[in-house]
Amino acid sequence: MSLRQDRGAIFGAQLADAAAYDRYRPAYPAELFDELVSVSGIQPHATVLEIGCGTGIATLPLAQRQLAVAALDPSPHMLDVAQREISPSTYPNVSFVQTTFQSYAERVKEKPSKVRVIAAFTAFHWLETNVRLTQCEELLEPNGVLAIGSSNHITGGPGNPLYEATHEVIETYIPKPVDDHDPETVSVIYDGHTPADIVPPLKDPELENSPFNLARFSVFNMAVPHTANEYAGLIGTFSAVKALAEGKRADLLSELTRIVRDDLDDLAIVKFVPSLGIYRLK
Repeated sequence: MSLRQDRGAIFGAQLADAAAYDRYRPAYPAELFDELVSVSGIQPHATVLEIGCGTGIATLPLAQRQLAVAALDPSPHMLDVAQREISPSTYPNVSFVQTTFQSYAERVKEKPSKVRVIAAFTAFHWLETNVRLTQCEELLEPNGVLAIGSSNHITGGPGNPLYEATHEVIETYIPKPVDDHDPETVSVIYDGHTPADIVPPLKDPELENSPFNLARFSVFNMAVPHTANEYAGLIGTFSAVKALAEGKRADLLSELTRIVRDDLDDLAIVKFVPSLGIYRLK
């Protein structure tokens, strides 16, 4: 398993990890999914192939738009949590498959079932860059669409009370950015300072040498209130924090809980800038 795959797998290593991810990670705004449907031109009952569906945070809104969703994830624990809310009896249009995208693409390579849309939400950066766009091309219909969404946790800029109160503590435990394969990451848990820092996910030369063009890139602003315990729960789901030794991780989360509870009156306003990059086959 590569470093990229190893760090990606950490999210669903145990059932408790998957449950925490589902509880604390933010949902995406409805407008993001409406834009995906509109720009892609996908019709009701057509199939979306979802890469790294996790606990179904994006799977459910796709299914609610009458799309057939083939949802892939390598973690049985993530899929277990997903299927508790997205049951076959309620959503017969959703099928879950325990596999990596790369393994799936290799398995169906000879007789691929072409789809209109391939979607990945806070998951595409874990794929191997040397093959991911080629594999997407092989599975897409002509004029098909690759949709890459991300939740994008930002600092809120200089002077933001939550960032000012917590970043030095976080950087004491994790003193430098961890390579999460996203060049726009500005620290171990933040993807930028302001919405202007959030840019389309595919960069040159990968995009320039690919069969895809950027059709639309949109960002959406969210400010989500968290209690001290909820904030610590959220931070505990980030890969750099999960990679800490158990005792060190517990100390960090305890300190963050104390700061938000005592210094911020038990209220952390967490800023997210969900984004959607829609790439169409040339």
